[in-house]
Amino acid sequence: MMPPGVIDGGPGWIVVDKPAGISVHNEPGRDLVSLVADRLRSDSGLADRVGYREGMRPAPAHRLDRDTSGVILFGLHADMLRFFARQFETRRVDKHYLALVHGQFDEPDLLWDAPLSPDGGGRTQPAGKGKKVDCRTRVRVLEQSPHYALIACELLTGRKHQIRRHARLGGHPVLGDERYGSKRAVDFVRTRAGFDRLGLHAHRLELILPGSPDGLTFTSPMPQAFVVMLDMDKVGG
Repeated sequence: MMPPGVIDGGPGWIVVDKPAGISVHNEPGRDLVSLVADRLRSDSGLADRVGYREGMRPAPAHRLDRDTSGVILFGLHADMLRFFARQFETRRVDKHYLALVHGQFDEPDLLWDAPLSPDGGGRTQPAGKGKKVDCRTRVRVLEQSPHYALIACELLTGRKHQIRRHARLGGHPVLGDERYGSKRAVDFVRTRAGFDRLGLHAHRLELILPGSPDGLTFTSPMPQAFVVMLDMDKVGG
């Protein structure tokens, strides 16, 4: 199992680069929480930098789906987690994603604002069941090939699977999305192009740290699989 890379860290916190296909928690010994704890126990330099002590249990300050890769923030104790929770609750944290989606766009910038249920949906009902609430995702088209597009997504609200659901409702399902995309499309990109992951990546996280009035930005580079997929499509047409 590929270990997470450390992006940065300081007293009471650590930012890591999560690989796709690893659950954040709920799989003791194999999930991201376990892997981060193992790294802290084995890397004395990193442990000293973040103030890690035996018995501490790193906990994620926000959610990231199992099949999504990229930037995720951990707190090492309750006070730090409460500090970050207040920022998320007051929407002072900016989360930016890269998504590889099906189809092309006519406009470079758009807003996906279809209302969604608080819980997740599915392939046949991506908006979900029951009462819908306000949801907004700002989208910017970065690159296009004959059949796919690379887009930057900024979450203006935070609902479960928001980008994946908005992409499906907008007619541009995320590549490799087994929950919201078509089975045929998922099978095609996997067998014909070797794209065997979800085309969603947490690219950038902007927030404030204790004692620092200015915001900091943590980034994870675009996955190589996205680059390969776009290049293959441009050549193959």
